[in-house]
Amino acid sequence: MHDALSYLWYESFFWVSGPAMTLGFSLRTEGMRHVPKSGPALLIANHQSYFDPDLVGIAARRHLCFLARKTLFQNKVFAWAIRTLEAIPID
Repeated sequence: MHDALSYLWYESFFWVSGPAMTLGFSLRTEGMRHVPKSGPALLIANHQSYFDPDLVGIAARRHLCFLARKTLFQNKVFAWAIRTLEAIPID
């Protein structure tokens, strides 16, 4: 059951943030055909803003696991939110 809820949360986040980024910030993506639909892949963003993880997730259009610095997990509410979106803390 936890996996189904996590999947639905990830999908709902995608369907809310995708149109918001497209309409609010004129998001355009290119090269999505180069991202494999399944299997291992390493997507690396040159961190320019706080929106980068969201933008990479929207552009990839597949479920991703994100690496996040462990200090982001100090706030319990934010830690819960990013963990449910498959974030993994790193030092």
